Amino acid sequence: MYASYQWVVDTCYTKVSRGVLMDWPVPANDTKWCYGCGQEKSTSEFYKHRGRKDGLQARCKDCDKTYREKHQERLLQYLKKYRETHKEERQCYIEAHREKIRKQHRVVCLRYYYNNKDYYFELARKRRARERETLHRFSTEEAKETLMHGCFFCDSSENLSLAHDIPISQHGPTTRANTFCLCRSCNSKMNTKTLADLLTQKQLLESKVEYVTS
Repeated sequence: MYASYQWVVDTCYTKVSRGVLMDWPVPANDTKWCYGCGQEKSTSEFYKHRGRKDGLQARCKDCDKTYREKHQERLLQYLKKYRETHKEERQCYIEAHREKIRKQHRVVCLRYYYNNKDYYFELARKRRARERETLHRFSTEEAKETLMHGCFFCDSSENLSLAHDIPISQHGPTTRANTFCLCRSCNSKMNTKTLADLLTQKQLLESKVEYVTS
C-alpha cells in the first residue's frame, strides 16, 4: 500500500512495508512519508507526479535514484518498448505541442547551466587551450563566405556558426577544408561526430559530404 494522503483515516493510517505492519501519524501538509525508506520528509524531497492525487511520487529523490540504479536495465527495456509501441502517439503529441516542449526544454537547459556554471567555465577554458594548440589558417573573409551559404543541414539562415568536420576536441584544425556552416541547433546535435560518422549512420547524403570536403 502506498503511503499517500488518499488513505488517511482520522489521525493515522497503515502501511505494509517489507512484511511489517506499521501505524504512522498523518504527516503535516509540507511533509510526506517515503514509501522506500519509511521516513517523513519535506515535500521538496520528492519529485512531482501528475498521476497521483498529492502530485508527488511515492519515493523520495534518494530512494528513487537507488531504485533506478538497481533496476536500470529493466527500466530501459520498458522505455524502449513503450517508445516503439507508441511511436505515432508520441509524434502527434510533439507536433501539437512543439512550442511548449521547446520552451520547457530551454528552461531546463538554462537551469542546469546556472547550477553548473563552474563546469561550463572549465570546458570553455579547455576548449580555448585546444584552439591555441591547433592550426589556424582561416581568414575573416573566408569565414564570412562560409557563413553566407546558410546551415548545411537544415538551410537555416539564423544563429549560424562555424562547425568542424574533425572537432577541436580531437585536435582538428581551423582551416577552410575542415570547417563548414551550421546553425547552433544542428551544431549542437552533431556534437563530436564527423561527417563520416553521420554518413555511416545514414544521417547525411553522400553528395553533401562530397560538397563539403571538396
